[in-house]
Amino acid sequence: MDERSPETPTAGPARAARDRTAEREAYREFIQHYGDCPACQAGTACETERELWAAYRRIRDENRAAAR
Repeated sequence: MDERSPETPTAGPARAARDRTAEREAYREFIQHYGDCPACQAGTACETERELWAAYRRIRDENRAAAR
């Protein structure tokens, strides 16, 4: 059964919890990279930082859209 199916009573809360976890993990990965990267520490955004930030924002925006 599809987890988004209205027939599944816990689909909403379970999916929302997974979505929040994915968002937190993406943000944590971004912060970890930022703390470890000499270029980021020097104030020069590297390509990896941009990619991680874009991934976090995409997940965050999808979660917000799904919550509506």
